[in-house]
Amino acid sequence: MQDGDVAPIVRRVAERALALAANGAWSAAGRDEVIEALRPLRGTTTTTIEIGDGEAAHATIFPLRRGAVLPLHDHPAMTVICKVLDGRMRIESFEWIDEQSGIARNLGATDVDADSDPIVFGPEPGRLHRIVALTDCTFLDLFAPWYDDERPCRYYRETGSRLEPTGEVAP
Repeated sequence: MQDGDVAPIVRRVAERALALAANGAWSAAGRDEVIEALRPLRGTTTTTIEIGDGEAAHATIFPLRRGAVLPLHDHPAMTVICKVLDGRMRIESFEWIDEQSGIARNLGATDVDADSDPIVFGPEPGRLHRIVALTDCTFLDLFAPWYDDERPCRYYRETGSRLEPTGEVAP
């Protein structure tokens, strides 16, 4: 990865967010600072870019082509702050009611673009979401803490009124 791959302001905000989450979580004030710094961001990139490699926090910039879908997935025991940098996407969200039995509440879909405020997915009661690119788009996800062997990203499918794991996990 080269510095020219990411707008310098995007990199600075991501690095500040990672520093604020050094203990694996954001304080309320730290999370608010990150959200305020993300609000005006705009920029594009053409490749998935990882910023930081610590276990406490991580940043990833995702480019998606129009029509691409990131399947229904979770971020277990994590806080994720998502900001669209370019384009438009739809986020379909679910919230666990009873994770053991696969019962989740459908929270509906929200269309977001570069003018939208950042979206926060908190660790409790547990959020799952699917992302659909309505146009070519790019978004930044800030994670605290980052995934590990005990906390992988799991994918789900809807089966009637329940969500069930597909058995697939992302590293």
